[in-house]
Amino acid sequence: MFFNDNKTLIRKKMHITYHAAERFLQRVFHTTSYTKTEINKAIKLISKDIADVHHRSKNFVLPSFPQYNCIVKENAIVTIIPKY
Repeated sequence: MFFNDNKTLIRKKMHITYHAAERFLQRVFHTTSYTKTEINKAIKLISKDIADVHHRSKNFVLPSFPQYNCIVKENAIVTIIPKY
């Protein structure tokens, strides 16, 4: 997050890696084979799901899938793991 010239808070868009999208498909939807198109759709789905999330730690729960955590590094979701 940062401020513009008018002191308005601006959030940077979080990047979602291909690896995170693959893990999302594998763990949430139990998919073992997928296409590039399915990975891109997963990235869009995750992006919409986390649009209003204000994370303050290195991991947070996916809002629509509360049993899964997103692991964040340098403003990018690098993987998705089951919440224990």
